[in-house]
Amino acid sequence: MAYKEEKKTSMHLGRIQQGKDESLRSNVRRFSLVSGQIPDLPDGVAFDNFLRGLKKGSFKFDLVRKSVRTMADALDEAESFIHATDICSVPKESKGTETADHPKCKDKTDKKTKRPNGTWSMEKKGYQANSSQGQKRGRPYDKEKF
Repeated sequence: MAYKEEKKTSMHLGRIQQGKDESLRSNVRRFSLVSGQIPDLPDGVAFDNFLRGLKKGSFKFDLVRKSVRTMADALDEAESFIHATDICSVPKESKGTETADHPKCKDKTDKKTKRPNGTWSMEKKGYQANSSQGQKRGRPYDKEKF
């Protein structure tokens, strides 16, 4: 007896649920693989099953808020959401190298001064960094006479 592959129907789409820790990218990939195997799949059925299978979260909320009604629009939104998520979740190692080169990001390590009690302080222009304990720091306006 030869193995006969089961013909996929829209009922298979209803079983595709995004896992608790599953990424949107992975869920879209799985859904697309199964939906591509279903002949003459109505767009509304595909969209309904896709939306029902998504876990609660910001992407599902965005689809509802934006009144997305077609599978093509949902996949476009998914692609945009995945891209934005990838950009916003850059690993910390590469964030450090990118921010160091960025003109608006300043390195604050050379502005740190050690206080007499052993804690660190950020040095500000116009202030005395190494004042002795118990004395007030000099203020820029203290030096001027009115």
